[in-house]
Parts: sequence; structure tokens; C-alpha cells
Amino acid sequence: MPCVVEWPGRIARQRSDAVCGTVDIYPTLLEALARAEGLSEFASSEILVSRPSASEPARIAVALLIDAADPASNLKLSGGEEIRVPEASKIYIAGNVRKPGAIALRD
Repeated sequence: MPCVVEWPGRIARQRSDAVCGTVDIYPTLLEALARAEGLSEFASSEILVSRPSASEPARIAVALLIDAADPASNLKLSGGEEIRVPEASKIYIAGNVRKPGAIALRD
């Protein structure tokens, strides 16, 4: 199959009979999280992904996405999505303990 390449303003329309493939430029949810340097220790157990075309955000379980490597949870992003990682509920430990501070409560 011939390959036609065009990028208005950058590459003039060209045609080649060379074998070519496609490159997927849209990231997945995991790739987007990796670009944000991952989840913090206080991330909740659920990630919310809002899409412009959906009325309700998709709720993605961190355990399925990362621990179980579920491909269905690794959403393909197409632009315009908002990814929110809520903060987990915390308890605070103070007083005569070796490591005072906050501890995230997870499901």
C-alpha cells in the first residue's frame, strides 16, 4: 500500500511506495501518569478520567491499572481528558513514635 505523508505547514504532500507503518501519538493513561512522575504516597485507590464527550468521569482502580496490569483499565487518551488523582483519606500519628506524620488509608 502506498504511503502518503502530509503535515500542513511542515511537510509538503509526498507519496512513497516504500513499506511503512503507523505511529500512535496519543498516550495511554499509564503513559500520562508516568509523565507526571507517578502517583504520590497519598494517592487514593481510584483515578478519575473525565472526557469531553462523557457526562460522568471514568473511575479506574489503581490496583487494576498498575498491580494487575489490566489492559482495559489503561485507557487510550485522545486529547481533552482531565485526569484527577484524589487524595486518600489520612490519619495522623503524633507523640512519642519514631515516625510521626500522616498515613494514607487505602481500601
